[in-house]
Amino acid sequence: MQIPQDMARGVALMEVSGYQEIRIENFKSICSYYDTQIRVLAAGYMIEIEGKNLHIAYYSELLMRITGCIASVRFNRRD
Repeated sequence: MQIPQDMARGVALMEVSGYQEIRIENFKSICSYYDTQIRVLAAGYMIEIEGKNLHIAYYSELLMRITGCIASVRFNRRD
């Protein structure tokens, strides 16, 4: 069985659809969840999503879908 390289390395995958939706796969956990900011822990870094009316529309062990008016996405390394 072939495992995709990104999943084998533990790398999070993101798909951004305009400024209204982000899908994140292969994340570790949700660190904070507010309607103006959502912080998600991934392997070696934190993903910070800022905007207005942010909402986690779907959440599972492998996939998360965030909707709202997304203003920025920032990555902060965690060494």
